[in-house]
Amino acid sequence: MRTNRRTLLRTLGAAALAGAAGCLADTSSAPGDSPDGTGSDDPQDLSFETHSYRANTLVVEDGIAPDATGDRYATVLTEANGADQFVSGALDDATRTFVDETDFAAQDLLVVQTYLSSISTEFGLDSVARAGTELRVSATIDEADMGAQAVTYETVLARVESGERAPETVSLGVGGGSPETYAVEAPTSVDHEAVHARHTGALYDDGLTVSGGQGPHLRVRTLTSADAFSLDGQSDVAAFVEGTDFASQAIVALEKQVPNACESLAATTVEQGRRLRVHAAVEEKESMCTQQVQISSLLVRVPAESLNGRTVAGVVTGTDGSERAVLARQ
Repeated sequence: MRTNRRTLLRTLGAAALAGAAGCLADTSSAPGDSPDGTGSDDPQDLSFETHSYRANTLVVEDGIAPDATGDRYATVLTEANGADQFVSGALDDATRTFVDETDFAAQDLLVVQTYLSSISTEFGLDSVARAGTELRVSATIDEADMGAQAVTYETVLARVESGERAPETVSLGVGGGSPETYAVEAPTSVDHEAVHARHTGALYDDGLTVSGGQGPHLRVRTLTSADAFSLDGQSDVAAFVEGTDFASQAIVALEKQVPNACESLAATTVEQGRRLRVHAAVEEKESMCTQQVQISSLLVRVPAESLNGRTVAGVVTGTDGSERAVLARQ
């Protein structure tokens, strides 16, 4: 079960790049919606404490992707949508601690992400203000004159005191430029059905195989036609595909290479926000299994409308409680 507080985040060794220490910025104004408590939309400066983290992987489920050149993203995590938006296996110890020590009963966690073209480029928040249900954020990028041209992605987390009303948008201005507005989207549950299969060859066009033991070990794909499948010897999967009305439904295939038949995938939740997110957990049988590499495939039937304009993210929780995420190919 996924909880609002990530109390089960575990140390995962070299799961991602090291995070940078945060900084504290104080302001003299009260952090509420208005000094007199009337809920005025006049901007009120907020004090905030930040923590920065760089990683070339998906850190936030709805956040910028590793191939999102030039992209930025901003959202606010509150008690309602919680810290379970982070991909736990992508965080280092310092970032996990910062998230875990955020008091979501009294604080909101602002998340700002940006693409950087150089490891020497600096990105930081200058100010945060609340105007009704909008957080207005000003940030600065300091481009290095000299520095290795290596693509990286920076995530800045900022704790701010919760207001009377939950934030609905974040307005992000960088370097004095025109601000961009990002909607704060709390994920909603999506009805789904699922079937599991083990195999060595591809279940569908360009499906994951164990040929030569090479290639990716985790993949997610969206399938919108029965013609894409090759289902010889897979009676349960064939019945599942035949029972799918592709005029109003689609199938998301989440596949993982596993060492033996004792390991399989089980669907836990499907949610839609900025992305459609399929969550699954690795399950292991308590029995002896012959070591034979296989593909564990989870086919998840979802309403076609849940895919409208959304990329699909597959998030897999391992037996150690850590998470890995993969995006569907564009």
